[in-house]
Amino acid sequence: MRFRPLGVIVAVTIAMGALAFPSAGPARAGSTCTGWTSYLRPPTSIRVYRTKTRRTETVPFRTYVERVMASEWGATNPRAALEMGALAVKQYAWYYAIHWRGGRDAAGRCYDVRDSSSDQVYNPARTVAASHRDAVAATWSVSLRKGDRFFLTGYRAGTGSCTAHIDGSKLYQRDATDCVRRYGDTAEKLARRFFSSVSWITPGIGDSSGDQRGDMIAVAIDPGTGDATATVYTSDRTYRAAATAGSRLGVAVSTVSEDRILGRAAGDVTGDGRRDIVQLVSSGDGFALQVLGATSTGFRAASTWWRRTDLAPAGADDVEYRLVVSDFTGDG
Repeated sequence: MRFRPLGVIVAVTIAMGALAFPSAGPARAGSTCTGWTSYLRPPTSIRVYRTKTRRTETVPFRTYVERVMASEWGATNPRAALEMGALAVKQYAWYYAIHWRGGRDAAGRCYDVRDSSSDQVYNPARTVAASHRDAVAATWSVSLRKGDRFFLTGYRAGTGSCTAHIDGSKLYQRDATDCVRRYGDTAEKLARRFFSSVSWITPGIGDSSGDQRGDMIAVAIDPGTGDATATVYTSDRTYRAAATAGSRLGVAVSTVSEDRILGRAAGDVTGDGRRDIVQLVSSGDGFALQVLGATSTGFRAASTWWRRTDLAPAGADDVEYRLVVSDFTGDG
């Protein structure tokens, strides 16, 4: 392989809203080939130059990534190393599906990547192992950034010593395997170790502004009144402008005293792709689950989604309740 330059439990189920993206249109002449534009969602297809036939083929992008993994990465590598490898393979090809280098075959058809080691080895005849498919699936929604920049990933074979090659620009395959076996590195840890100062981006996770990038919700308690106010901190300029214009920089998150708040968490429970605020509130005879839905300028007022009395088991003198917000049904 040659070097490639390469975001007792009371439970709420999160129903993450589907993210809509433009599809890739037909290959176009000029400055683009596949012409993919999204840095958050992988391309649907990629145009591959086949060196033996000297022709260009349009290949489903996920199929391409899986076949490259089967050609470039051994199936018995540790899971975390394979996941990091799948991410590096995907982002390398994804980058060139956006940034066309001008390649054309003899018939004048444009292509994004070649099927040889000058880019990544793609052999459709190779059998894709279950470990390859699992690694691709586990990282399919993930991409990497340096600052806010979607960058070209690269990798080499390495020598098998975890810290032998750390240059901030390449993943070393054998070294990554050693890092997993010796130090228990996860795929994200490998990304930070080898590419240095990167952000691990998963679209929609922690997103309250609706721009598919993570945001931070800060809840401040006024020590004098006990009022709680939530504010979204975000890099989304459109959201900040709308929030300022609508005087929605902060919103009161509860009409009850803070000592009655048994738990507060954030997650998309409305299914619109924005992270909402969820809080568990105690009352004189029971409990209520309140939701403050995220909007394009802040949060809606709290609404009660669920209420119940007499939750404590008979005879229990001291029962602790906690709020857990997560995807329990496995629908994302």
